[in-house]
Amino acid sequence: MVYALEKVGLTFPKADFRKRNYHLHFEPFDSRRRFNEFDGLVLFQGCFEEVETGRDYWGYVYENVRCAKNELDKRLNEATLLLEKGGYICVILCRRFVDGSNRQGKRTDMAKILLEGRFSGRRDLAARVPGVRCVRSEFSNFLDLYGACWTTFMTYGNSTEPKPIAMLDSELAGMILSDSLFFVPALIPENDESRLSEFFTLLADAVVTTRRKLVFELPDWADKLLFPTEPSLREERTQAMARIEEIEAKLDIYQGYKKALIQGDEQLVETVKRILEEGFRLKVHSIDEYREDLKIMSDDGTPLVFCEIKGVSGGIKREYVNQADSHRERAGMPSTFPAVLIINTHIKNARSLEEKDKDVPADQVAHAKNQNVLVMRTLDLLRLLRLLEGGILKENVLDLFRRPGGWLRVSDEKWELIDDRPKDG
Repeated sequence: MVYALEKVGLTFPKADFRKRNYHLHFEPFDSRRRFNEFDGLVLFQGCFEEVETGRDYWGYVYENVRCAKNELDKRLNEATLLLEKGGYICVILCRRFVDGSNRQGKRTDMAKILLEGRFSGRRDLAARVPGVRCVRSEFSNFLDLYGACWTTFMTYGNSTEPKPIAMLDSELAGMILSDSLFFVPALIPENDESRLSEFFTLLADAVVTTRRKLVFELPDWADKLLFPTEPSLREERTQAMARIEEIEAKLDIYQGYKKALIQGDEQLVETVKRILEEGFRLKVHSIDEYREDLKIMSDDGTPLVFCEIKGVSGGIKREYVNQADSHRERAGMPSTFPAVLIINTHIKNARSLEEKDKDVPADQVAHAKNQNVLVMRTLDLLRLLRLLEGGILKENVLDLFRRPGGWLRVSDEKWELIDDRPKDG
């Protein structure tokens, strides 16, 4: 689990990161998932506390440290269970430690508590220092790009604990404790999808590789004794892992698409945009002023379809169709211009696909027809993509999005346009 990115101002990636040696799940601060459900945990220093700075009556600067104590206590129990089952925790040291005036903040964050009693002292620097020296080669790629230090630590005598990861001059800046607690001094990455991928992939590569070596580390000289079939087996393993990585990447794409069944707001817009672009191979343009609006474009940049994206707790209402019509008009398009309302319904109360698959009411279908708005549930959108990938859909996808108003209902076997007109036969 990668925990609480929002606490350091980062946006969650569109999908989890799957690699051949690990799978990174990104969970918010209030996630109902428990730490001990996973094999390992990555979190940023300070995510359980807030620091308030001010001046007292005499003009001296003070710092008050507030703590989300209920959440911290709960997560500490989960962290203990994780470590007891043989898991590991990686804390990204990304800020200076703040104990607060009168030391009231010594137990306000998980990083402080995990380090408690382990060192004879620590030295908090006046400013962040980049360019720490990497001691463990597994972390060199990560620390070359992201290494930076706010604090150094003093150890007790000649103890074999901790195992150094990084040094600042001759002082300890990053380390491993009990072969299961990793403390890595680093910058917070840029809030960009590619940078987040780079940051967490390099970090996870280092932690997972090191962890495996710590569990059972075979010396290089011993590994040079090869059995006759060992080289071919290693090559076969490399090829198999590469294929597995390809499969996991494709599965991760599908998992990302299916988030359209549970998301709302900007996240839903981004997911639908990906489905249209990557799944249906359509050219899509975001209308910046209206976050819930997209346009499907021709190759020469001509608008072809207006899309309104919406997530709601219940079913489809008249006002949602009206919003699609009014937003189309506000975007400078006539009422005859093709418009699609892509709506994720029953976000909070659906506990199965059967509960999700509720018909659009007949009166709303008729209203959508009158307003020239084509309604598609996100369930319809995903099923349409299934028909396309399964070779069942023979029609041009763009023609379907340009159909007159009503409901484009899609099942596992076919699509049909439902409107207020009587059907032949």
